Amino acid sequence: MKMKLGIGLLMGLGIVLGFFYWFPINTYQTEGKIQIQSLQSEARVIRDEKGMAYVYAENLDDVLKVQGYVMAQDRFFQMTLTKLMASGRISELAGKETIALDTRMRTFGFYRNAKKHVTLLNEETRKMLEAFAQGVNAFVEHSEELHLEFRLAGLTPEQWLIEDSIAIMYYMGWNSASNMKAELLAQMIVDQVGMEGYQQILPIHTNPDDELAPQEKTAMMFPSWEKLSIQTDRKINAMLQSSDEMRIGSNGWAMSSARSAGQKPIVASDPHLDTRILPGTLYPIGLITKEIRAVGATVAGIPGILIGRNQYLANGITYAYGDAKDVYIEQIDPTNSNHYLEGEQSIPFTMIEETIRYRSADVEGGLAEEKVTIRLTKRGPVISDVVAHAPTDKVLTVRWAAYEAMQPSLGLDYLLKATSVLEMKEILRNFTMGNFNLTFADIEGNIAWQTTGRVPIRQYGDGSLPTPVKNQEDHWERVSRFEEMPQQYGAKRGWIGNANHNTVLQDNPLQYSSYFSARYRYSRLVDLLDTGKVTTVEEHWKFQRDTFNSFAQRVAPFFAEVLLQDHDTKEMGKFLQDWNFHDEIDSVAALIFQELFRNVALETFRDELGEELVTKVLDDWNFWQERFEKMMVIEDHAWIDDQRTNTIESKADIILRGAKATQISLQEKLGTEMQNWTWGRLHTITFLNPIRRKGFGTEWVGGRTDAMGGSGETLYRATYKFNEPYQIRVTAALRMVADLSDPDKVLAVMGGGVVGRTFSAHQGDQIDSYLDGTKEYWWFSDEKIKEYQTSELTFHP
Repeated sequence: MKMKLGIGLLMGLGIVLGFFYWFPINTYQTEGKIQIQSLQSEARVIRDEKGMAYVYAENLDDVLKVQGYVMAQDRFFQMTLTKLMASGRISELAGKETIALDTRMRTFGFYRNAKKHVTLLNEETRKMLEAFAQGVNAFVEHSEELHLEFRLAGLTPEQWLIEDSIAIMYYMGWNSASNMKAELLAQMIVDQVGMEGYQQILPIHTNPDDELAPQEKTAMMFPSWEKLSIQTDRKINAMLQSSDEMRIGSNGWAMSSARSAGQKPIVASDPHLDTRILPGTLYPIGLITKEIRAVGATVAGIPGILIGRNQYLANGITYAYGDAKDVYIEQIDPTNSNHYLEGEQSIPFTMIEETIRYRSADVEGGLAEEKVTIRLTKRGPVISDVVAHAPTDKVLTVRWAAYEAMQPSLGLDYLLKATSVLEMKEILRNFTMGNFNLTFADIEGNIAWQTTGRVPIRQYGDGSLPTPVKNQEDHWERVSRFEEMPQQYGAKRGWIGNANHNTVLQDNPLQYSSYFSARYRYSRLVDLLDTGKVTTVEEHWKFQRDTFNSFAQRVAPFFAEVLLQDHDTKEMGKFLQDWNFHDEIDSVAALIFQELFRNVALETFRDELGEELVTKVLDDWNFWQERFEKMMVIEDHAWIDDQRTNTIESKADIILRGAKATQISLQEKLGTEMQNWTWGRLHTITFLNPIRRKGFGTEWVGGRTDAMGGSGETLYRATYKFNEPYQIRVTAALRMVADLSDPDKVLAVMGGGVVGRTFSAHQGDQIDSYLDGTKEYWWFSDEKIKEYQTSELTFHP
């Protein structure tokens, strides 16, 4: 009977899927004509074999209107979800359980500050945003073409406002300045082991290009501190657990004309994001007018192009990890809890009452309401309130430089305007909403990178710990100037690049940040590019998929030496000894190493930090990984000894203890035959449809799980959470190699597809190429766009 039911269910599903194939749903118009009344002239959209749109229009205003329309055709449901997230309204979809998340988003203030920024915009920037919004709203009026997902989710589409785009920009920029979480982690460590103990494990962030010997910080760099006892505070823990702000990254580089086979620069970029939700975070498009020819990708909901090329130059983006945020320990007036103190002055909190609507079947109309109150000081919002009903006697606020550096222009139109590296630089002067490294090159052979955003110039301290508010003195002298931000124009070595590592030289007076990614990906980039050889586009494409682990190259030999001395771990030691340090899918050594160094790290830090705190610290790789390398390779360290025992453990003792745990763990997961312990059996990425993220039927709406090589330490980046191995969370959202000597195309592949509609052929059709390295292209010339054309849609006034 069960078998008959199973066969019947499969037959029924086959009929349903067959129906969707022969009678497509969730589609939209790609041929014929559409009217947008505000257009000045006729425009047209050609789509290629990937479903990617190329917009032809007479002027910038019209091309942005049509961009808004076609982006909404492809991604309006995704745009709406991102807007709801950035504005703290996701509970309207998800229900009461996400009220804490919405409260957090409203506390951070992306939408509140976006509305403020709108009032400061110059006419040119406002017109660009309005043109895009008009195009989006022209699509919304075609209700018969709205995404099926709206009906499935029970969401009503809304008109797009220019503040929606700006709020998304702030939401994306927030993650580029990630020191808030690092400060809270640092404070937890200080609370646990004291300032002297924290001093022993301060994060190390090496700049491989710095000719000066690295200088370790001293406690003199820190302001006075006080114990917060927040390691068990549910509010702070919830904020840390919910934030992925430290897990993003990117690689980007530019090769000079002299070092490129086509005698024009090559620019490579692979921004790293959580790209598992189909069709991916980035949206590819071509924008073409009489003055503009640009192809590339932007974030759904943001006009223009952020990564790509035009006729004159190409660019890539990486996260720069500027310390643009500071956490403050506010002093509450003991006589009035609605006031905070600055010295002797008692100042009332600014109170903002917000109404969060949440989905509920218990009320008429399906949406219930809950009131929340957000408190602000002169420095910024109270972040220790972001999870309700968890009392604490400390009040923490956060201050973000981006909110204090708003410009009349957003500085995001560089690929629509710039014709040279120097023009690009001037436009980026206005890009203050996030700390990014833009790497770019022009057809004249100039190459550069420039850090955007701003950081504070502090009166004291380096921003690595929360700052107690003691008086009325402003902790910030000012916000940095554009000229002070890290930058490099020209490169004697023949290339220029970065990988979220510390790019600031020690003789730079700017205290840019105390938090970066570990140097390992950039060190590998140096090995690959510092050869003096002429390179091809194909070589750069391979470099982006390079799986060499330079962290393992440093540490694994020490592990192998210890393991080879013990009978029970000798076989694992032999695999490590013979390893080429590539994190390939079929590598046994790669899996042994990843599991081993996780276990050794736990054995090293857990006795001092305790079981609860150690997992929080280790889940932030950048905070401890270079320090751990130094502890393993260079020196005997006080933290090596296990404080819980009566003996003094050596590094070998700790490594061997970690090896025994590794052996037990991998045997439980994969059996006793060590040759079956391959990296790809555990290291996987799961792509998901946003309407069905887990449970029965995920694969029927595009979900899939694939083995993947690489790791957090390789250029072919595939990062997992320390506490949730080895499920990949962050990897390249796209891989692009732009050769400025090629007039026809840009080598690029997305980690998903173009179209964000369930049952679309283009929702995840680039995943296979993305995983196996097959070349895909954005077409640049009219001839190539025409050659690969699959449809044409005309827009008229």
